[in-house]
Amino acid sequence: MKGNVNIMKKLFLFSYVILSVLGFARIAHAYMDMSTIPELSYDVYFSREEFEEKTVLYKDTPDGNRLMSYEVRLPKDWKKQKLLEISNSSSLLNEVGMYYGPNKVDARSRLRISSQKVDKLSSAEHWFINYVMSYSYALQGYKRINETRVEAEYIRFDHGKTFHVRANVLRNGARIILTEYVVPYQYWQEEKSYAIWSSLLFRLRYLEGAITGGVNSQMFLDISRFSYPVDWKVRHSDIRSLELMRVELALVKTNTYTDSVGNSYTVTSDDGTMLVSAVSSYVEGDVVREKRLHFDRVEKQGFVMGDVLENHENFYVPSNMEIVSQEIRAFGAERKGFINYELWFFEVKSGGYSYLVSLITPSRQESFDIWVDNIGAL
Repeated sequence: MKGNVNIMKKLFLFSYVILSVLGFARIAHAYMDMSTIPELSYDVYFSREEFEEKTVLYKDTPDGNRLMSYEVRLPKDWKKQKLLEISNSSSLLNEVGMYYGPNKVDARSRLRISSQKVDKLSSAEHWFINYVMSYSYALQGYKRINETRVEAEYIRFDHGKTFHVRANVLRNGARIILTEYVVPYQYWQEEKSYAIWSSLLFRLRYLEGAITGGVNSQMFLDISRFSYPVDWKVRHSDIRSLELMRVELALVKTNTYTDSVGNSYTVTSDDGTMLVSAVSSYVEGDVVREKRLHFDRVEKQGFVMGDVLENHENFYVPSNMEIVSQEIRAFGAERKGFINYELWFFEVKSGGYSYLVSLITPSRQESFDIWVDNIGAL
């Protein structure tokens, strides 16, 4: 749900963005359980004042792009490498800054700053998890600062050598900024305080809000409205009274296939469905019945509801709203071999109404990249 709410004549804006749910065809990643990762250490051998005395402050705006403008402190004997070309338009992760420490026997430390253009609403945390899993790095510590910044340490292997990395991931508008302070493993204890302080004090000089994307709006009479992505369509709406209003959205995917003799076939399927309900808080029993409907739609498709997975404490709601209840549950088919899913349900109360929103997504174990997109957007 986008937490971008304008209050005018009791008009409450709800934006739930849900992507790929059913009929997906993307490479699935195994899920990384972040609860098993140790908390990131901030133990250092000297103070911030001592660190600043030993270092130089660098400021740069790669390719003149404000979203990549940064400042960072590094040891006085480090040097900045001039990059031949910087790309700030690619959706690939590109190097936009490089600094090197002095040569040692077999390797030297470096700071690598990279940037990637992104058009999805996933958080810095979800982007980083996908990054670490893609390269099979061994996480040593991790801390989520907020939706736009995470810090971590991991071990990586490069050309037969082992390195210890202190990293930041920052989300700045339509950009991800990744900083990696890379130290040869055998020198980590000697240089760790520099790496920790440098990463901790790394700062983006200009900050931009989150991506909003194109949206359509759906009114609940003159009481409230919710917004949804332009590629979603209203499949069914039931808005006939002030007591109960309901809208179902679907993201329809169309694929064209050609058989062995050249005949083409067009197949459509739902990549996602969403149910949004507005229920008057003054009608006894309606909220309970409507909540049951959100869960029944799973079972009516022949799936079996499973265990409660977690309670999510990181969702933002504006000050005029209150999260009354939430459930995040697994569900799937009884027979093995079928794709498993998750149901995310929230009840939010505001202005005499309860707003019920449920999201169905492939489970984090089945397809982590799709799950990241869905939950990040939510």
